[in-house]
Amino acid sequence: MWNLKFTKEVATRTKFFTAEEASVASEYMVSRSCYKYYRYKTLARRLEIKFLLDEGGMFVVLPNTREELAEVDDVIDEILNISVEDYQDAHVEIELPEFKLSSLVDFKTVLQKCGVRILFQASEADLSELAEDLHVDAIFQKVHLKIDERGLETTKKDPLQWNNKVPFILATEKIVEFIVEHSFIFFIKIEDVVVFVGRVVNAIL
Repeated sequence: MWNLKFTKEVATRTKFFTAEEASVASEYMVSRSCYKYYRYKTLARRLEIKFLLDEGGMFVVLPNTREELAEVDDVIDEILNISVEDYQDAHVEIELPEFKLSSLVDFKTVLQKCGVRILFQASEADLSELAEDLHVDAIFQKVHLKIDERGLETTKKDPLQWNNKVPFILATEKIVEFIVEHSFIFFIKIEDVVVFVGRVVNAIL
């Protein structure tokens, strides 16, 4: 679950823009509290949404316009490496669509590009400590993610959850609006390790 509570009851938006003139119906969740917030030049903004018990968090990288996702893609490595210490504590009103994402990665191709080739060759692979005449044909990673007001649910159906603790906010603080109504990039970080990076261009459940 998330460290700070989201709700769907006060959501005002119902559309997510997939392109300049196209949109889909989406369910939005809303939170208004203190978050770590960072503005990346004039191109994008980045927000940390923490999981319960400091397990890690989800970072949303939102291009400033619908047309700038490709430009953000070009500098995503630099954005990923921005330290949370460089963020500012801000009073943020978030409207974030619920969404699902599925990914199937062919790790054989990835490993071969990294130089791991003998493992996949029947005549060369030596896995005799496991079994005779054994080699690897393929390695795939299949991931399913679901993001909603409760938190992040993974393939294992083991949600990383929020709680209901809300930090004290001064009424005079300026509110930063973080309205996620068009394509964005997100990444999941656990104990300072990025474990997943995804792009949402169609926010539907």
